[in-house]
Amino acid sequence: MKLEPLSGADYELVAEQLGRAPRGSVFVASRCPFGKVQVIITSPMVEGETPFPTLYWLTCPLLKRDIGRLESSPFRAYIKERLEKDPRFGHELVAAEDEYKWEREKLAEQLGLVSLVSGLFEGKEGIGGSCASGLKCFHSHYAQWLVTGCNPVGKAIEEEIAGLQRRVCTGTCGRYHEPDE
Repeated sequence: MKLEPLSGADYELVAEQLGRAPRGSVFVASRCPFGKVQVIITSPMVEGETPFPTLYWLTCPLLKRDIGRLESSPFRAYIKERLEKDPRFGHELVAAEDEYKWEREKLAEQLGLVSLVSGLFEGKEGIGGSCASGLKCFHSHYAQWLVTGCNPVGKAIEEEIAGLQRRVCTGTCGRYHEPDE
């Protein structure tokens, strides 16, 4: 896993996007069409020895807002139904979870955290620290898809919001506010 450190400007932007300073070691994972950080990679351990199972963290406020809307819409039921009825979709999710676990373990190794992380996330083998085949957080599924192209839930989200950033975003980033706010 190639780790791109946050530049000073990236760090300031991510802090603004999150509304707080990033915790622990973070790196650029993906940039939006305007070159701004949209996903960060987070260390599996933050602030010393606090476990943090979310590897890919979506920071783009516009994407977070719209994906949050999908989480509380009929789209969630659609995804659950696909998992139940479409074996290929389910197998692709298992493959994405395996990739996620492998990438998190690889990062722990790169950061010298293997002894701290070993066995720590048992029962949290899913995306973003959920149980296997869980749908805890669409944001994490989409973040993984943006970084790796390997996540069927993230791909379905992309199909639902296709081109959102290019249609709506001005490229100025920061915390997203509705145009009339």
